[in-house]
Amino acid sequence: MKSLFKLGSTSVSIRIGRMGLGVLSNAALARLMAPHDFGVLAFAIATTTLIAIPGEGGMTSLATREVVKKRVSNDLPGLRGFIYFANATVLSLSLTSVLIAALIVGILWTVSPDVRYPTLMVTLGSVIFGPMANTRAGILRGLGSPILSQIPEQIIRPGMLTLIAATAFFLGYRSIAPEWGAAMYLTSSAIAFAVGTAVLVIYYKRHVPSGDRVVQTREWLSSLLPFSLVAAVQVAMGQTAMVVLGMVRPPTDTAIFRIVTLIGDVVGFSVLALGVLEIGRAHV
Repeated sequence: MKSLFKLGSTSVSIRIGRMGLGVLSNAALARLMAPHDFGVLAFAIATTTLIAIPGEGGMTSLATREVVKKRVSNDLPGLRGFIYFANATVLSLSLTSVLIAALIVGILWTVSPDVRYPTLMVTLGSVIFGPMANTRAGILRGLGSPILSQIPEQIIRPGMLTLIAATAFFLGYRSIAPEWGAAMYLTSSAIAFAVGTAVLVIYYKRHVPSGDRVVQTREWLSSLLPFSLVAAVQVAMGQTAMVVLGMVRPPTDTAIFRIVTLIGDVVGFSVLALGVLEIGRAHV
């Protein structure tokens, strides 16, 4: 029970740290950008999050389930095969989503020039990094490292964004274009992705011996559908309001909505986390 409580409290601490860094990174970007431009960036990030839904397709949850199942049954060929299948599938779907989205945005940009389109073009790179990173996290959880799986996306990515934005601020940059804010976001995502990938490779080599792999494509694709539906609903619930607001209202309103939503999330999760920790202490 104590080890379970320690694991839960560590996960909660990481989540709280991510939210704190999220507030800091958004505050730093808001200081660097005009409210209008910050709203454009918030709209672009929310839109790319929705575009990334087909790329991830619920693979994160399926990866955790399948990796655990293969480990328990000592099915090493199946384990190696699934990890290959998961990464190849997500990469293929993500690249397809990026190409289709880039084509559509390019056409819209040509027909009706808008400051949102170049910013959206820059953030489209995260459509690849996000789903691949989430899949990697699911694999690491299945391999028995739930804490390590959270560090790259929960801590390193917002931490790097905060560091990059704060460095630009102290160097004297002010009123930067939203495309530069998007470039900072994409850079921090790329760094977190690189670190997380290195962690997975090292962990994989230490815990999974080399050998043949068995790929069960049809079975895994059929299992992926229910996870995809759940993941799509969860992401859509969190981002649709921002996207719709950005389409019908000025970017300044989107910026205000982004900050208020972020603060609300922090307060709500903090209250929930305190309740969970108190329950855990009472049962230890």
